[in-house]
Amino acid sequence: MDLTSINSAIDAAYATALTNGGQRVLPYILAESATLRTDTYISQNGNGFRIVCIIKNNNNKTVTTRIRNHGPDTESERDWKTYKMLP
Repeated sequence: MDLTSINSAIDAAYATALTNGGQRVLPYILAESATLRTDTYISQNGNGFRIVCIIKNNNNKTVTTRIRNHGPDTESERDWKTYKMLP
């Protein structure tokens, strides 16, 4: 799967979140099976936001995700990773 346009949308959402203070954005459809959202969080170490992209593939029952993080929760940052869907 060519992720170029989806990666561009993630980068654009990240840039927008940086300029608007990381406001939460409800999931919206990017492509046939891809959604993108902005989540915010508050932690003891500070506040931040995450750009979360999820691509579902019902044919092989997998979910592929990418998460860009801004803030102290660096453990949530993930490059593209595929998981099997739970039954």
